Amino acid sequence: MVIPTTGRNVRHGGGRALSLRSVPGSTTLNANDAVIIGTGGAVTITLPDPTALLSSGTLPAGREFSVKNINAAALTVVSAGTATIDGATSKTLAQYESRRYVTDGTNWYAI
Repeated sequence: MVIPTTGRNVRHGGGRALSLRSVPGSTTLNANDAVIIGTGGAVTITLPDPTALLSSGTLPAGREFSVKNINAAALTVVSAGTATIDGATSKTLAQYESRRYVTDGTNWYAI
């Protein structure tokens, strides 16, 4: 059974359904996103600026996004603002690689 969501985690039958978005081109993630699948060539996924969203109450520390690349071309993950990802300005996912990104409210960490 497919349960459409509006970007929020929902529970159904004891399980959890996450919002899923396939992106054929570059995009910036928002608070409604949870699982992102890169489907097009030369995709750049921009994680939200954790500092700005933490101060607005939109993105709490501990928030995570899951990103998977199913395209033959590499997918690049960057962060908005001055936040880094494991101390770097970007991370790259090869075809069929996936990674979770979690924020501490200041930076992002690949898990």
